[in-house]
Amino acid sequence: MKNNDFKTFGEYLEGISRIHGRAKVFDDFLQIIVCCLSMGRKEELYFKTIKPYDREELNLFSQAFASLVMQMDSAPLDDPFGDYYEEFLSDSRNGQFFTPMPICDLMTQLTTAVKPGEERKSGDVRVYDPTCGSGRLLLSAAKQDRKQFFVGADISYSCCLMTIINLCLNSLNGEVLHMNTLSFNCWHHWCVIVDSFTKIPTVYEVNPDKLNQAPTQAAELKPQPVKGLIQPVESVPAISFVRYTKK
Repeated sequence: MKNNDFKTFGEYLEGISRIHGRAKVFDDFLQIIVCCLSMGRKEELYFKTIKPYDREELNLFSQAFASLVMQMDSAPLDDPFGDYYEEFLSDSRNGQFFTPMPICDLMTQLTTAVKPGEERKSGDVRVYDPTCGSGRLLLSAAKQDRKQFFVGADISYSCCLMTIINLCLNSLNGEVLHMNTLSFNCWHHWCVIVDSFTKIPTVYEVNPDKLNQAPTQAAELKPQPVKGLIQPVESVPAISFVRYTKK
């Protein structure tokens, strides 16, 4: 199938939503993608998520994922989820509105502006959005400097999944926390790490027992030296990774 033959990911999801409902289908779509980006570490959750769907519906999920990748490839650092979520799921009833991208870009420019005569250092900033939504402000900050470390938090699990995917498929290092930023109660914590050798972005969920031991600086999450294994974070078990080389 040619790239221009793909519909939008939302059109594929609509074919599944007639039976299962838009909210469930969209949440499961996000969860499936995050599982796929976790390099086999979330197979149990993956199979549990796809269990209610038949083969034809799973094929639509795969086409929706392919369409999403094509969309993000053609418009890097642009949020593909927010408009769909607002139009079909939020419906203006639960008070969820995502900041328009032009406003995000303006806020980034105002925040990162330097004083006259000074130069901004690249790659030494930890960007944090305590109510990240789909991660738009983080994507906007990445337009200024992709080498920064991006951290997003939100009380909505769905929003966290959207942010994870936006960071991962744009190859941005960072963290996403499912938490109440007012009470500091944290329920899930993910790391998005781009391997320094292969440049492959991967999602790692931090062990729940370590939720109160979050890193305090970006340097603590830098990829470890690669020696036949990918060991992205000290507290995360290594993953076997086979690299093929020409004879």
